[in-house]
Amino acid sequence: GNLQGIPYIAGKPCIEIGNNVTLHSVITISGSKVYDRPRLCIGNSTYIGSRVSISVAKEVLIGNNCYLADNIIIRDNDGHPVDYMQRRENQSVSKDDVKPVRVGDDVWIGSHSIILKGINIGDGAIVASGSVVSKDVEPFTIVGGNPAIVIKRLHR
Repeated sequence: GNLQGIPYIAGKPCIEIGNNVTLHSVITISGSKVYDRPRLCIGNSTYIGSRVSISVAKEVLIGNNCYLADNIIIRDNDGHPVDYMQRRENQSVSKDDVKPVRVGDDVWIGSHSIILKGINIGDGAIVASGSVVSKDVEPFTIVGGNPAIVIKRLHR
């Protein structure tokens, strides 16, 4: 892989990185304490730009030949409990509130996009810059907006 500086890693996520992966130095990878082995898996020949933040409580999978631009947030959890008393006590989110994220192969995610928990992005899809992805993205489609909606279907 091509490591341009050292990403910031919080917690103890299990990180699997494929061959020929580029990770920029100002990436943040946070592993929560909800599950014992939060897992981040990045496929071969994937590029992850600067200031990308990945929060993993259970599992975030990013496929092969993906291009993630800068300032993207990907999370398989909400970060904090919905219940304010649990937040006051600094509790973690519950296991029920964690939903893995899967990004397929050949996906391009534009800068300043947010991928919420439980999302599956199909192979060959494109997420336009500044999108908030709150539901699954079909393969070979372009989505954009907040919330992201289908803009165009691509030819395979």
